[in-house]
Amino acid sequence: MYKYIEAGQAVTIGEQGESYLDGIEFFPTPGHSPGHMSMSIKSCGEEAIFTGDIMHNPLQVYRPHWNTVFCGNPDLARTSRRWIFDYAVRQKATLFTPHLPETSAGMVTRHGNEYEWCYV
Repeated sequence: MYKYIEAGQAVTIGEQGESYLDGIEFFPTPGHSPGHMSMSIKSCGEEAIFTGDIMHNPLQVYRPHWNTVFCGNPDLARTSRRWIFDYAVRQKATLFTPHLPETSAGMVTRHGNEYEWCYV
């Protein structure tokens, strides 16, 4: 892989995240692993966020402070999880997360200080 980067045949995204092409943005969401990112795609007034390993169970929406054994940096994982949930609520974005049962696509809403998950 590094041969492609060194040859200038690949695009890399810096650890701070950035926009790539029109409507695609990468957000740093550290905690699971070094350099972990989530990706947002916006089209036709809607937004989808591919969360990667931000959460492994839908219970983590209701209890975002809960980590799994897979969180390399538990404190950063909690911060990233809350950030992505708040962002998704503000943007009314659909989250796609690879580790949940069923469709793994859903929406997060907020009621006071509590989050709620709804599969779509």
